[in-house]
Amino acid sequence: MDALTKNVKAQEDEGYLRCKNKEVIRAAVAEMRARRAWTAVEWVKGHSGVGGNEEADRLAGMGATKEFGDSIELEIPPKLRITGAKLQALSQRLAYKAIRAIKDKKTKPRRATGETIEKITADVERAYGVKLRPQAVWEALKGKHITKECRQFWWKALNDAFMVGRHWLREKMPDQLKERATCAKCGVLDSMEHILLDCEETGRREIWRLVESTWRRTRNEWPELTWGVIMGAPAAVIRDNENARKPEAENLWKAMITEAVYEIWKLRCERVIQREGREFSENEVTNRWYKMMDRRVALDRNMTAKHLGKRALRKELVRAMWTPVLPRDTQLNWVEQYGVLVGIERVKDQ
Repeated sequence: MDALTKNVKAQEDEGYLRCKNKEVIRAAVAEMRARRAWTAVEWVKGHSGVGGNEEADRLAGMGATKEFGDSIELEIPPKLRITGAKLQALSQRLAYKAIRAIKDKKTKPRRATGETIEKITADVERAYGVKLRPQAVWEALKGKHITKECRQFWWKALNDAFMVGRHWLREKMPDQLKERATCAKCGVLDSMEHILLDCEETGRREIWRLVESTWRRTRNEWPELTWGVIMGAPAAVIRDNENARKPEAENLWKAMITEAVYEIWKLRCERVIQREGREFSENEVTNRWYKMMDRRVALDRNMTAKHLGKRALRKELVRAMWTPVLPRDTQLNWVEQYGVLVGIERVKDQ
C-alpha cells in the first residue's frame, strides 16, 4: 500500500532502484494516474470478513499453487512513463546498484551456472515437493541465518568459480599444474560435487556423520544428500504432518548445512595446500565441528540484541531453532542469559 501512496515520489526520484516488484508498482501507479477520477486507498484488517480482502486472499492462494505465473500486461503509455533517477536522490550505494543492473543485462549467463541452478531446483522439488524459481536460489543467500563467509562461498560455488577439477586442464596450463585436476585421495577428476559428496577423505565423511546425527535429534526427516539438496539448503522448505512450514527447522537446516559445507571446503584446502595431502584425524574434525557450531549458537544469540534494530533476530525463533540440539539440561531462558555458556550436545560415537 505504501508503495502506491506515500512512497511514490521517493521511488520515482530514485528510479525505483530500491523497490521490489518495481515493474508491477510502476504499471499500477501509471494506471492510477491515467484515471480521471480521484483514487482513494484504505487499509483494512486482514482475515476480518471484508469481502475484497477475502477475495484477494483467495486469489493469492490460487496463484501460489500455480507452477508458472500468469502473464500480466505491464506496458506503460509513453506520456505516463518516468525513467531514470534524480541525481540529488542518489547515494553512492544506489548509483552502484544502478550500474550493476545495467551491466547485468549485458552479461551473458554462464552455462555452468545455469546447469547448477537447474539441478538444484530439480533436487529441491524431489526432496521437498517445492518448485523453486531460479531467482529464489539467489535470494535465499540473503537470509539472516547464513554467514557472510558461507554466502560468499555459495555464490562462487554456484558460479563454478573455484579453481578445482577441469579448470586445471585448460589448454595453456603447465603440465605440472594439470595434475591438480585429479583428486589425490580418490584418483578421479576433482569437482566441487566430488569434494562435498563422494571424496573418501576423512574430513568430509566425519562432518556429514556429525551433521546427520545432530539433525536427527530434531526428529525431522534426514533427506538423501545430493548436490542439489546441499546447494539448495538456503532455500529449503520443511513442513510438518499438517503441511505447515517449520521456520525453526528450516533455519537450523540452513545454518548447519552451509557451515558444514564451508567447513568441508576449508578442511580440503588445508589438507591439499598446507598439509601436503596429510589427512585430519576423526578427533580433529570432530573438535573443529563442535567449535564451529558452538560459535554459531553464540553468534545467533548475540544477534538478538536490541541495539541491532531491524537486523536483530527474534529471541523466540533463535530459541526454537537451537534448543532441539542443545543438552537437555540447558536453561529455558538461555538466549537471554548471556553469562551462561551454551553449546550443542555432543554426539556419542556410533
